[in-house]
Amino acid sequence: GVAKGIIYSINPLVIILGVPAVTALTSRIDSYSIILCGSYISALSPCVFAILDNLFGAGLFVFILSIGETLWSPRFLDYQVSVSPEGREA
Repeated sequence: GVAKGIIYSINPLVIILGVPAVTALTSRIDSYSIILCGSYISALSPCVFAILDNLFGAGLFVFILSIGETLWSPRFLDYQVSVSPEGREA
């Protein structure tokens, strides 16, 4: 069988390689829109198991979840700071 570590390693790989590229490509789009898009993608990732209930489905689930995280995660702090009152950003 396949070690669980291989499936677990998909997330860090996608994050490390994807975040710089996605951040550069989406820099002109407001943070809230990117957070929504990434959240929707992450939320849809469990639907893979409705179609594929095997090892490939598990890997695809983690990959899609990671794509969504690649979108919303780097922009989340930026959004928090932008909606915080002046001087209360922490």
